[in-house]
Amino acid sequence: MKLKMAQVAVADTDGKMAMQAVESAFQLEIARNAETRVTKLEGLSILAVIGEGMKNSTGISGRFFNALGRSKVNIVAIAQGSSERNISAVVSREDLSLALRATHDAFLMKESTISVSVVGGGEIGTAFVRQLVRWSTDEGRDFALPSLREVQYINIDLRSFCDSNKMLLAQKGLPLTKLQENITNGVFNLKDMADEWEKSGKAVSDALSAGVEMADTDLEHFIQFTESKEYPHKVIVDCSSSADIAAKYPEWLRRGFHVVTPNRSALIGPYKQYEECLQQVGQRRAAQFRYDAT
Repeated sequence: MKLKMAQVAVADTDGKMAMQAVESAFQLEIARNAETRVTKLEGLSILAVIGEGMKNSTGISGRFFNALGRSKVNIVAIAQGSSERNISAVVSREDLSLALRATHDAFLMKESTISVSVVGGGEIGTAFVRQLVRWSTDEGRDFALPSLREVQYINIDLRSFCDSNKMLLAQKGLPLTKLQENITNGVFNLKDMADEWEKSGKAVSDALSAGVEMADTDLEHFIQFTESKEYPHKVIVDCSSSADIAAKYPEWLRRGFHVVTPNRSALIGPYKQYEECLQQVGQRRAAQFRYDAT
């Protein structure tokens, strides 16, 4: 059986009228063949990549669709112009902003924002956050991470941080300098922070900034918060020493998170767990798994 399909894009407001017009024009064909029908899909947008340099250049469409796939943007339909200067993808309107950012990142590498979530405080988590503070300054860009010295438009947002007791969530990123100023006894301990704020009568928003939420640690809620479609690039950094946390790596990789860990329990645990992590990386072709013990 040969299937033929034609797609027409119109404004949502014209959808009903367009459907009636097509049904009227093909009413005989529809009556004769039960497989011939007209359907309407709503809430969609068209994202187009257009460029003179695309002609006779290999790999452009692959890079485009790979960028959308890595950001978990579902593609409803695709089209390429005969001039080879235009590639279009139909996506959900809810995913349009994410798809646009992912495409910009894939081709332009400008204003790329990385969402970072840290699990575990202690000395390792504290040292990592201090590295992020340095990165947010010119000194950090020049010396702390020399491989990124020339990158001018990478922003790192620490959106969530948790230990075994408490978690901090911030949609637009935690204020790194203020967070560092609230370290007690040399290391991050969110419960101690909460106790200090309570004694001094401070709310979380006063101690850090508006929009920051503190709650008892709920790891599933923590991950759901991290799984925001606003950010194409999401990294979970496990600074804990928990084997239970390490056991969740395969799931996180499957959901598209990059996982970075110095957690020794992740590397000395069951080989099957390590193998599952590698399988998820291979299947997803998007998430990365990076590990190194301290």
